[in-house]
Amino acid sequence: MFSLLALTLLASLVFAAPAALPDTSVDVVRNAFSNAKIVPDVVPSFNPRIPLQVKFPQDDGTFISVQAGVQLTVNQTKNRPVFDVLPNIFSAEQITHSAFTVVMVDPDAPTPQNRNLSQIRHLVAPDFTSATPDADGHFQLTNQTAALADYFPPGPPPGSPAHRYTILLYLQDKPGAVKAPADFKPNDATVLDNLVLFNATKFADDVGGLTLIAGTFFLVAPDDVPIEGSGANAGNSTNGVPPSECSDPRAGCIRVPLLKVFICPPVHK
Repeated sequence: MFSLLALTLLASLVFAAPAALPDTSVDVVRNAFSNAKIVPDVVPSFNPRIPLQVKFPQDDGTFISVQAGVQLTVNQTKNRPVFDVLPNIFSAEQITHSAFTVVMVDPDAPTPQNRNLSQIRHLVAPDFTSATPDADGHFQLTNQTAALADYFPPGPPPGSPAHRYTILLYLQDKPGAVKAPADFKPNDATVLDNLVLFNATKFADDVGGLTLIAGTFFLVAPDDVPIEGSGANAGNSTNGVPPSECSDPRAGCIRVPLLKVFICPPVHK
């Protein structure tokens, strides 16, 4: 006869939630974008042509795959993700002769109920290419030039519901053709003004020669990291207001754990 402990362990194995599988269906991702209102909150329309697979490297050497709409943690998404594409409408030959731009944004800053700092720019990187597929037929994309905006990991503020971190893949007209528009803010995440009020669609329109062909998104809610409103960078906010002076830091500011600062909305006194 099984002991109560053995039965408990068995039940945990049977009913444990499976790990998220990577996106393989453009139809599933299209519907997920619609259901989560990524369309129109991030892009006006979305008609993916190939599956984009996103994986986050973990400190133990493993990877966590993104399935559209999966919820991850701040810690799981702290490292820059890697990107694969699968042939679909595009043939393998077309993929190997193409260049791609990856854009990642947060449309829910500082909170989904108050998005007046959105979009937050989390990654803008052109000239991804792939030479050959792996054993599973996946084409891993590698960056051939410096990112226009380096990866900036998620950090939703304490008290906020989960944010929809959205990754968009654009087909470039040709390699090396993506240049920063005149109003593109510098690639310096220590100046927080550079991250806020970005617009992925406007960026693609201003650059020109970019066609949105794939994407996915994941959710990240705040973890239990305490608010840290002091330190050398504490005064870095979008309006020059230190985090300690925000009208409601827990609901109104974006926590930036790596810099130990907050992006705060204007304070009306």
